[in-house]
Amino acid sequence: QEMELIPYSQQGAVYPLFNKDIHVVDPDDVPEEGTDYAVLDFGFAEGHPLALGLVRITRDDVWYQYDEIHGTQIQLEDALSEMKYKLGDRKLTGIIADSARPDLIEWMASKGYPVIPSPKKQNSVLTGIDLLRKRIKPKIQIIGDPKPNYYITHNCKKTIYEWTHYRYKELKENRPPQEVPEKRHDDMLDGLRYLELFFKFGSPKDEKIPDSSMLKELYM
Repeated sequence: QEMELIPYSQQGAVYPLFNKDIHVVDPDDVPEEGTDYAVLDFGFAEGHPLALGLVRITRDDVWYQYDEIHGTQIQLEDALSEMKYKLGDRKLTGIIADSARPDLIEWMASKGYPVIPSPKKQNSVLTGIDLLRKRIKPKIQIIGDPKPNYYITHNCKKTIYEWTHYRYKELKENRPPQEVPEKRHDDMLDGLRYLELFFKFGSPKDEKIPDSSMLKELYM
């Protein structure tokens, strides 16, 4: 039954269970109730754009990604200003960002953004991929069709493209479990992976997280 969910064109895909007919929804389907997080991969290297996604999480741990900022050579300050515009009156619980750039994380914290460095763990890429695979896999419900724990609105076109184009370098029938995918079409997916790792492991103990008194600047 699981194989029936995998389109032929998705062979070699890192997330073969991602299905537009299942996971892509209308913005009106995003519930008002929930906790909002942002995920952030700084990018700026050649071929790797900045990727910032907005995710609402319900009490039953269903994620709704409802917006994105995704582009090459975007200034971080401009991306954060656009993020505030997209948020409107909603408040962010945290921005889970790539811990490989402590300089940018420190700058964001100094400006009052609720930035949280992604956890630093061995094999974090593979662990995060496995967690995301479990999240997008439809689960059997007491009533109705199987449902995943992740949805994305159709306006997040670049993220949807990544879900369907993030692949392994070679097609293999028996892939080693430790094989890392090709480093392409993964920028927003890296951000979502950071969020999974944050919920699994918490924030790094050696990193300072801005205290709530610093957050007022974000919403002024």
